[in-house]
Amino acid sequence: MPEPDPTTDWWVTSDVAAYLGVSISTVSTYKARGQMPAPDRTFGRTPAWRPASIIEWHDKRPGHGGRPPNRPPSDIDRPLQHALNDVEQRSEA
Repeated sequence: MPEPDPTTDWWVTSDVAAYLGVSISTVSTYKARGQMPAPDRTFGRTPAWRPASIIEWHDKRPGHGGRPPNRPPSDIDRPLQHALNDVEQRSEA
């Protein structure tokens, strides 16, 4: 599916899905769960968003620059190593 034109006035659900790279049903689920911006307008029963609303929301979503980088393995293993040291010290006593 081609990427929607960000200069158009409105995007409907299929345009949002194409922009996000997900299915139309995923966008409908996001909308139903309140996990995306409410439609800027409704044409009959068809929700529509200004492209800028979706682009801005998408840029701020976790995983799109909002999550911290993965920690190096040494930081992840440190609590485990402390626990193992505690067990070894108890068994030596």
